[in-house]
Amino acid sequence: MSDQDTAELARRAAAGSELAWRQLLVRFGPLLRRASAAYQLGEGEAAELVAAIWSKLPENIGSLNDDSSVRGWLMTTLRRECVARENARNHQRPVADFADGVQIDELRHAIDESVQRRQAAAAQLADCERRLDTAREAIAAQDRRIHWLMAEFARLKDASASTEPRDHVSDGPRSLSHPSRAARRPAAEARLRHKIR
Repeated sequence: MSDQDTAELARRAAAGSELAWRQLLVRFGPLLRRASAAYQLGEGEAAELVAAIWSKLPENIGSLNDDSSVRGWLMTTLRRECVARENARNHQRPVADFADGVQIDELRHAIDESVQRRQAAAAQLADCERRLDTAREAIAAQDRRIHWLMAEFARLKDASASTEPRDHVSDGPRSLSHPSRAARRPAAEARLRHKIR
């Protein structure tokens, strides 16, 4: 349909032609339904809105003389109606409509439960950190003990090595300075015989 045809339909509709109204509805009805869906309206609300827009068209159709002006008026009116309805809903709807008492209680309970779980996890983490610190201290103490024992072992080993008899010393001089019992016996017997006499 050309702009001239749309302008003629608008003139005839303004003059009261029911056929012209039906033809305008067939031409622009699908456009309005698609546009109203973009505003995420329910099916019933979208149908009501489109009907309201069509009811306002007779007041303005006399000034619409081509296809683009009719289309533009319909789309602008649709947008304004959607914004006005959304604003009215926001002002009239109490907070309880968004979250009733049961939902609020459930959310409060979930928050309290999450806080308790977080506190329990924090306490568990603190306990693990204390046990880890104790284990680290025990490891450090054993490291110090091992170090001291190894140093003591090395010291005692060095001291023992310095007091052992030397293998290179011969038994010759020792036998001279310390005579054996067999060598001392004849001298002792001689002294004993001398005393008896």
